[in-house]
Formats: sequence, structure tokens, C-alpha cells
Amino acid sequence: GRRQLIVCVGDSSGQAVIDSIKKLELKHPHIEFLLPREISGRGMSIRAIIEISARLDADLLVFSANMATERGPGIDGAWLESLLTPIQGHYDLVLGSLRR
Repeated sequence: GRRQLIVCVGDSSGQAVIDSIKKLELKHPHIEFLLPREISGRGMSIRAIIEISARLDADLLVFSANMATERGPGIDGAWLESLLTPIQGHYDLVLGSLRR
């Protein structure tokens, strides 16, 4: 019953990553784009995602593209669920920690 929108924002040098995301057969709605070279960077990428979330009046979950599970690169559904559930309830902010 939850609706998700996956937003991938990269800096101007990330064309290969954006191309690989576009080739995926994602079952969820998604937006992916690169920022212009003049405003590229992690801070501006996060700001773009926050602006999209605000305009959609949506909950927001931000995580690094470099995250990994014990099985290798990827996102573990269990921890993703543990971050999503609180913000869809009584909480406005959830912080996760990742050991490297």
C-alpha cells in the first residue's frame, strides 16, 4: 500500500551510472538526472532531492549509492523497512548508522 519514487541525482561526471540505472527494469517509479557542472556536488544533490520531496509532500529517505550488504553491493530490504516504517508513523526523522 505504499507508493515510492526513487530519485537518483548525480554530479556532472556520473553519466555512466545514470545510464546503468536507466537500463534497469525497475518496478517502481523513478527519476534520475545529473546536475550541471556548475552546481555539482553532494550538497546540491541532496538539496535537489529535498526539493522534490517537499514539492510532492512526501517522506524522504536518503542513502549512499555505495552502501553494501553482507552479500555485496546493494540494499538490504530489512534495514530499508526499519528506516521507512517510523517516518510513515509518528516520527519525522530517522537516522541510520552504517559500519564500514
